[in-house]
Amino acid sequence: MALGQGFWVRSKRPLCVCLFVCMCVLTACSSKRFEFIWSDRYIEAARLHDQERYDEASEHYAQLLEHAPDEDKKRLIQYRMALMQEDQGDVDGALESYRAIWEDERADEYGSRAMRASLRIYRSRGDKQRARELNLAIVDKYPEAIAAEHALRDIRKWYRQEGRAAEMAEYLLETSKTHKGTEIEDFALMMRGEVFEEDLSMDAEAIQAYEKVITLAYQGKLADDAIWRIAQIHIRNKRWPDALEYLDRLVAEHHAKSWFIGDYNSEFADEARLESGRIYLEELEDYDAAIEQFEKFINEFPNSRLKDDAAWEVVKATELKGNAAATREAMEDFIKDYPESRYVRVARSRLGSGDAP
Repeated sequence: MALGQGFWVRSKRPLCVCLFVCMCVLTACSSKRFEFIWSDRYIEAARLHDQERYDEASEHYAQLLEHAPDEDKKRLIQYRMALMQEDQGDVDGALESYRAIWEDERADEYGSRAMRASLRIYRSRGDKQRARELNLAIVDKYPEAIAAEHALRDIRKWYRQEGRAAEMAEYLLETSKTHKGTEIEDFALMMRGEVFEEDLSMDAEAIQAYEKVITLAYQGKLADDAIWRIAQIHIRNKRWPDALEYLDRLVAEHHAKSWFIGDYNSEFADEARLESGRIYLEELEDYDAAIEQFEKFINEFPNSRLKDDAAWEVVKATELKGNAAATREAMEDFIKDYPESRYVRVARSRLGSGDAP
């Protein structure tokens, strides 16, 4: 049997096809190795750049640019070369290089960085008009980039300084509509709520804007911020049932396992539970409900930095219920469970002096 015939029988495919597959695998391996070498040399070029060894870095960048494995890496090197021009004091040359990057039709990360760098230079030269134009352009061209969020913050400052907060609110609404479905949509709506709340003292309109952020299910990353802001508006206006509703909602919807902040994925989740307990304790004088909230806090957020605060609030609520024996026991338990807490000294002092009930 000929080699080709035998191979056909065993593999069920022609020899030429198998050879082609092998070549593709080898090519893929070679390509990955090339990208690894390219990335390794980029790290070396960046190191030389950071050490201000510009001549050596320039040689590396030139080679990296010539042999970039794809367009994305090519634009990375173009951006780094422009940055090095600026670092060397050739600001005009850097501006031209940055412009060449962001004038490209692609709306990628390097374009947004280059436009932001150009904006920074114009601002340092006192060219406020050009800086403003570029901020507006960043929002329009790069709504998925972090640079767009920085640009919106700059734009808000200008409107605030000029006393045009109402116009800023309208601009943010239009921005959210123009860039619906992008990263900037809920950010613009969140900022719109802040403008209403902080600059215009229009709480009802602020709540509406925050509610819109919450309903953006396909985004959602600012939902907990919006719920927290609404709760704070209700607290400020002493609308306790409404405040409790939003605080409970924050804990229920944004309490999950997270590597970022221990046991929960919202920076407000533990504070929301603690705030609920304090409303029951201090405003509604419902001590049993307060204790329930504080004990839920201890169970739900075992790694929170506020855990001893919640435990001490249990002691206070127990004391306000008027049960002397239960209060002494609560203080003793607190000292045993939280020996490093700043409240331990107070508890020991009261127990030792007989001031505890």
